[in-house]
Amino acid sequence: MLQIWDFAGEERFKFYFPIYANGSNGGIFMYDITREHTLNNINDWLTIFNEKTQAKKFNIPILLIGGKSDLDEKREVPMTEAKTFIDLYNFIDFIECSALTAHNVEKVFDILTNAILKNIGII
Repeated sequence: MLQIWDFAGEERFKFYFPIYANGSNGGIFMYDITREHTLNNINDWLTIFNEKTQAKKFNIPILLIGGKSDLDEKREVPMTEAKTFIDLYNFIDFIECSALTAHNVEKVFDILTNAILKNIGII
């Protein structure tokens, strides 16, 4: 069973983020491929996550997701740019998906769940 909290990247939720993120076994950090500033905001949210959850200490798996892949014609963030974040921020993987078409949505949760189970020694 996964418990998922969606903070929508909004400033007003930054106060609550550490409270809900503490004790996490994994994370999904998502940006909108049609709005470059959403990728640039990942650093702020990831910093809070790492500081408040001790994610780095416990090597918590975090996945980088590019959302709205169905809007490729409006893309502002090239996949190559997003992929540079994998090593820069120690994400376990990168994938693009679409909530509208369900493209790769199940795959996102499969990747993260398997990474969590490996990290806690179940598989």
